[in-house]
Amino acid sequence: MNNKLKKAWFLPMLIMTLMSCLVLTSCGDDDKDDPSSASIVGSWRTEFSGGYYQVTFEKNGKYSEVNYEPVYGADTDYGTYTVSGDRLTMVDSEGDKYYYTILTLTSDKLVLMDEDGDSDIFARVK
Repeated sequence: MNNKLKKAWFLPMLIMTLMSCLVLTSCGDDDKDDPSSASIVGSWRTEFSGGYYQVTFEKNGKYSEVNYEPVYGADTDYGTYTVSGDRLTMVDSEGDKYYYTILTLTSDKLVLMDEDGDSDIFARVK
């Protein structure tokens, strides 16, 4: 290959290489939060068959919940909760314990799986 031809190919190849690096590094999943920085504190809601379940986790380890069904109306409860790694433990006002695995926790989405393997998707209430 002659010297002129080598120079003619070098610059476009260099530009393409640099552009590829730029594109690949900027293609990260920007709309996902770092799970370690997301907080469960706040209000979360999931909807079903015209009703909804909403739970609010306070900073002090307490929670309150509303379970609304169109036929029966709203049922409320409260209790305490702890989070350890991906495990959420809730103890209601009667002392009953409920255990969940946190599958997803971002600034706007919470996915919990109960002990039976059933999961619910919650959206943060703004």
